[in-house]
Amino acid sequence: MLVRLGYSVIISPDGDDAIEKYQEAMDSESPVSAAILDLTIPGGLGGKDTM
Repeated sequence: MLVRLGYSVIISPDGDDAIEKYQEAMDSESPVSAAILDLTIPGGLGGKDTM
C-alpha cells in the first residue's frame, strides 16, 4: 500500500538490520521520514529496543 501511495519502502527482518539500513539512508540523499516497527521479533531486536 505504501508503494502504491508513492513511498519508497525499506524492509528489514529485525532491528539490527533496520538500524543499519536507517543509518545508510540518513547518510544518503534519501533520508528516512518515518518508520513502522514490530514490537516483538522472535530471536531478533524488536521495535522498542530498536528505537
